[in-house]
Amino acid sequence: MAAQMGMERIHQLVRAGLPFNPFSGEEIVGANLDRLRASIKAFGWTDPRFISRAEASRHGWQIDPKATGVQLLHRNSSNGTMESTELFNAANVTGMPLLPDFLALSDQDLEAFRGGVEEPVEELRIGPAGRQLNRTTAEAGLPPPAVAAEATPAPGKASSDRYVVSAPYWLDGMHNFTGLTMARELNELIQKAGITRDQEAMKRLLSGRDRAAMYELKVISEEEHLQDADFVRNLAEPEFLLNGELVRDKHGAYRPNGGGKEVLLDQGESLVIKSKSGQAYEAAIELAKAKGWTAIELSGNGKMLANAWLEAKMSNIEVVNYKPTLEDEKRLAERMALENAKKVAQESPEAAPEAAKQEPAPEVVEVHPYTDHDGHEKTAKIVYTVTQEGRDNQEFHDPADAAKAFAKAPAKNMPAVFRSVVRDGNGEVTTEAVADVSQTKERGKDKLAKIVNAKVDQVFHQAYTNIQEAEKEAKKKEPAKTGPASPQMFSGKILRIEGDAVIQKIGRGANDIKSHPISKLDRVPDIGEVVDISYGKDGKAIMSGKAAEVER
Repeated sequence: MAAQMGMERIHQLVRAGLPFNPFSGEEIVGANLDRLRASIKAFGWTDPRFISRAEASRHGWQIDPKATGVQLLHRNSSNGTMESTELFNAANVTGMPLLPDFLALSDQDLEAFRGGVEEPVEELRIGPAGRQLNRTTAEAGLPPPAVAAEATPAPGKASSDRYVVSAPYWLDGMHNFTGLTMARELNELIQKAGITRDQEAMKRLLSGRDRAAMYELKVISEEEHLQDADFVRNLAEPEFLLNGELVRDKHGAYRPNGGGKEVLLDQGESLVIKSKSGQAYEAAIELAKAKGWTAIELSGNGKMLANAWLEAKMSNIEVVNYKPTLEDEKRLAERMALENAKKVAQESPEAAPEAAKQEPAPEVVEVHPYTDHDGHEKTAKIVYTVTQEGRDNQEFHDPADAAKAFAKAPAKNMPAVFRSVVRDGNGEVTTEAVADVSQTKERGKDKLAKIVNAKVDQVFHQAYTNIQEAEKEAKKKEPAKTGPASPQMFSGKILRIEGDAVIQKIGRGANDIKSHPISKLDRVPDIGEVVDISYGKDGKAIMSGKAAEVER
């Protein structure tokens, strides 16, 4: 009987770099262990966890379609036959918690983790006040349209004789999701019909579409549409929320940057809060503001309604269909007082309340919230340590500062960056490598190159990428370096003197002549004299040669 793994054994396996399945509870041994270890080495995986497709599906996680699976063999105890199971590395599973988050679990949390999907929480829906929803798309829960990417060709293929149906990105100050959806659907129809160059036919098709005028749809040239900067920026559908803590997927769902279940779902004309954490409400209101909503409507249960109302009021967004209770008003007053005290303390420490002055500053200032498997919101404190040979270690709380230090360190010093995560409650510290230096081949020669593991820390990776891009742009703007001319020597007979130049024959060909400025020469040679004229790095010439041969 294979031993059942608890968190203590899992920590031992991770330290040893041995692969394991966090769900099975059984250790992997024999030939199967050899297969997984070989795959880790071959593909460069740093996460030792492997799970099956069924286990990923049960938790609502997505396996990369291009992911490579590893076939494990085991004997069926009921009939004695050999069967295979395909496992995928955690690096290829979207939504699966990162290794540091997983290692922070207790044995009780691990049991809940293996038990399956938690009971779904009640959802809260947020929408703009006073606007009808486009039920053909929003009610169906379809992802927001990618108009700029799908409804139009690449900028290089734009042609003035082709047309598209376009809707303004903003309408009455709000994201025109319904209009953009209608435009995308019409453009797909137009492309299938092959009438992208028939402007009049497109206008007739548009005139028959209900509510097209309401959302200001019109037929414009492809070039004009591609020049609309709002479609490129797409500010109403940000890639990140809460300073990078939540990241958006292709379906419009926002999940923790480190992986996990969706917290918020963007359905274009409505937002669905999928978690009871405070992070979800704060992110929802941030997204509502990005869409230009200044007043919202809520639908859900009383407790979630109250939390959403509170977060909206803190951001000066009105909630038109919720009447706050006395308890709600009290919570709002307390929250506003706390925020105001923080602001005063930042602007003028002397004016801060005595209680705030006496409270010791936290050892680590950057705090990231996360939700455990019981739905409880906790915090994780993060420190980045930059190491390099011959130098003292540097510690940073901001990943951007750590990225700067790593970029500045010479590759020959073998710099590396480690991220340490301290979970509250048990104070356990987990450390993982974020960046280091590897040896590569370039033009047949060994070269040290800095590498960053984007899967471990996407925020650090983006900060380092920004630094690299800035350095490239700075180099483009630098003037070309023009050093002094290399030393040169010319040998031959002096043919003639023309104005302020001496003409010298330097070869057998008719055009093998050289003109030397007299101002550069240390003397003026005689006509017919055979000389060597050598230029130094300073551009001056030194002349040497035989006695002059005077032409007769």
